[in-house]
Amino acid sequence: MPETPTFIISDKPEEQAPGFQFDGYAKTIADLIAYKKNRTPLVIGIYGPWGSGKTTLMKAVVKKLCGYESDDIFRVCKPVWFQAWKYAEEDAILAALLEEIFKTMEADGLIGRIKSEIEKLATGLQGQKIVGKLSQLLTAGTVDVTEFFAEPEYKEKLGFVSEFQEFFDRLVAAYVSKSEHTGVIDHRAVDDTEGVLVVFVDDLDRCPKPRVLKVLETIKLFMDKTGCVFVIGAAQEVIESAIRETYQGRGEAEKFMDKIVQVTFVPPKIPEPEIGTFIAKVVQDQYKNKDCWSENGWKWKETERVNEPASWNAPEGNQPDHPVVGVSLYEAEAYAKWAGKRLPTEQEWERAARGTDGRVYPWGDEFDKEKCNSWEADIGRTTPVTKYVNGLSPDGCYDMAGNVWEWTASREEDFFVIRGGSWYDATQLVRSAFRSKGMLTFRYDNVGFRCAKTP
Repeated sequence: MPETPTFIISDKPEEQAPGFQFDGYAKTIADLIAYKKNRTPLVIGIYGPWGSGKTTLMKAVVKKLCGYESDDIFRVCKPVWFQAWKYAEEDAILAALLEEIFKTMEADGLIGRIKSEIEKLATGLQGQKIVGKLSQLLTAGTVDVTEFFAEPEYKEKLGFVSEFQEFFDRLVAAYVSKSEHTGVIDHRAVDDTEGVLVVFVDDLDRCPKPRVLKVLETIKLFMDKTGCVFVIGAAQEVIESAIRETYQGRGEAEKFMDKIVQVTFVPPKIPEPEIGTFIAKVVQDQYKNKDCWSENGWKWKETERVNEPASWNAPEGNQPDHPVVGVSLYEAEAYAKWAGKRLPTEQEWERAARGTDGRVYPWGDEFDKEKCNSWEADIGRTTPVTKYVNGLSPDGCYDMAGNVWEWTASREEDFFVIRGGSWYDATQLVRSAFRSKGMLTFRYDNVGFRCAKTP
């Protein structure tokens, strides 16, 4: 245990094994958060494109934070995981965040331990209408505050009324206190040398642009909250693009972020040889694992002696940051199962591509060759998954138009539906509503897949 943890994050790359775990970086960020001399509120931005390991790194930080105890150097850290992209209504972001915090407190046993004190606190506060209603719901046996947040009067006032602010501060103080005594009545303010609430906002860049701003504006409401730390994971260019559209200009976007984020960290790019080694190991594991395959898929694999994608060794067939191609439906299913996921149905795929407004393309109703890799782009091969940031779908999905067709789990007789179009296809075929089909054993050089997961 170091005597004095660093105040800043080193940008010196650390040698990593083919699994490229982020232990060194995770420890540095965790130390930064847990070091009691680092004052709060504090916002840390972990920036990087899709696939750069932001979520993996953030989860590694969470794991390390759970191991800290309050001592002469460190403070207790209570992590909360928040995925803003899951919430469709922009105005519900603050409510959803607070509910996630309360649910984490409840799961940790706090609400049950201090039930009577919550009631006393609500009674003792001035102007108790809002707090009284919330405290009733929090102490009802399960934390379900949907009813409370659904009422416009509470939703509109929640971030600003002084009695709620005090109620929230005292709850956080009790939650992060190192003392066994609950402290709700005694603590008038959070002591961030004892502990902090750490909110991880994952995949912010998957949100539609208006929601990105709403999340950032919600975080600004906590900017005067002692004891609160936010860790934001996102592609910086996506955030700045959303801000520029509102504030007109790159300079204004940078100023906006500078006012919110105090510390930034960009995971270093993993060297391509190392990525290649890791991916090769993944492929070997997947193709040898019979449990990942359907009965017919395993029989086909063994009969055809398939041990890797058809284009695996072609110079332009499978690059580390490009979609995999040359895979049958059987292979796509096997990978998805190996990863703990599944293939999406075509209905799920179309919803992810078009959003809820029925747009023609992921970005809108007019075709734009600058927003996807189709025939009009005249590239003639696959491109990196994150190349077309301006072509994101409403839910933040890359490459829902062009690059490669994608297998779905939807079947029609002997065929399976594929969606999205590819680098080889023209305007009409990359529309979000267009559908085609493929034989489940075919291994095309312009067909890949993406995974889905049921929450």
